[in-house]
Amino acid sequence: MSKTQPVPESSPSADTSTVPAPAVVFDNPPSGDTSEMKVIREMIRHESDFINHRLTWLAALQGFLIASLGVSLKSGLPNRVTVLLAVVGIVSSLSVLVSMFCADRAIGRLREVWTPPENYRGPGVIGHPGPGKRGLGRWKFVLPWFVLPVLFTLVWTSLLLWPIPIQTQPETTPPASTPASTRQ
Repeated sequence: MSKTQPVPESSPSADTSTVPAPAVVFDNPPSGDTSEMKVIREMIRHESDFINHRLTWLAALQGFLIASLGVSLKSGLPNRVTVLLAVVGIVSSLSVLVSMFCADRAIGRLREVWTPPENYRGPGVIGHPGPGKRGLGRWKFVLPWFVLPVLFTLVWTSLLLWPIPIQTQPETTPPASTPASTRQ
């Protein structure tokens, strides 16, 4: 393909000069990036966005719960509040963990569906997935989207099992006034 093309005779500047050609559009890009590959990449990007959103929600909610725990412990609220905060923390962490497993499984299935075109030397549909056909294998469980929900679940569970004793200020009674008859 030529990078320049002659100006047509009917144009106002009908000289024999050349102008740059428009961007070349390939029916089959040289990288082998097919429409199927684009769709799969977009689906993987969608799942990755879900992982990001869920992790952000988890961090925001856990921060709120931990701050609430600190306030409740400082103000001497009953242990029922601590138990309620711990239960919400555990349920939200487990919910996010299950959704992370689903997203990871969806990405794995999308990677398995895509087969590279013949003589393809470009990148796969996902960035560096790690060693092996399925990516990181068992090591994927050290990634933050798996570790953080488990860590928060363990923290809240330990709080339920070993509650923090509430330190309340002892009430101080004002000194009893002495009757005037006992004064000397």
